[in-house]
Order: sequence, then C-alpha cells, then structure tokens
Amino acid sequence: MIIRQHTSYSVFYRELETMWLLGGILSTLRDPDMLQARLLIREVQKM
Repeated sequence: MIIRQHTSYSVFYRELETMWLLGGILSTLRDPDMLQARLLIREVQKM
C-alpha cells in the first residue's frame, strides 16, 4: 500500500483468535548502519 508522499511505509495486519484484526503502519525507511548494528547484536547474543 502506498501512502501519498510517503512511499517508505508499509501496512501489516494479522488475524488473531482473541481479536478479529490487528494492524499497523511501519516505516520501511531504515539507516543501513543501524541495520548492520542490529544484525551484529543478534549474532553476538546467539553465541
């Protein structure tokens, strides 16, 4: 789904047993350095 003038957002939804519908809007624009840092943190935590 495209939101006018803000093409870096996405809509998610999920059907749950306790709720008919759960949804939200997320920003898909991410800083590459922040993504790399989060991946490194995950790898270290798995060790």
